[in-house]
Amino acid sequence: MQLHSCIQASGALFRQPVLGVYIAAALVTGLSCIGGGIAVASAASAALGAISEDQSILGKSLIFVGLAEGVCLYGLIISFMILGQQTVGS
Repeated sequence: MQLHSCIQASGALFRQPVLGVYIAAALVTGLSCIGGGIAVASAASAALGAISEDQSILGKSLIFVGLAEGVCLYGLIISFMILGQQTVGS
């Protein structure tokens, strides 16, 4: 009986970092998407203004908007890596 409670207590200790892993993955995804949204908002509005004056810079402006959107994807990839590390470690 005592061995079972000891294992159960150690199992409870191992469950707490799992919650931290999920919180970390959620924060990485959420904050990177918020940052990416802010970056896309400013880059896209500036790109539309520049394109309306000179249409030859369409390609350059799309690159900057794409780089700003890449921030969200990097955050999503990092959150998948965090979640993958959690399943391998336990």
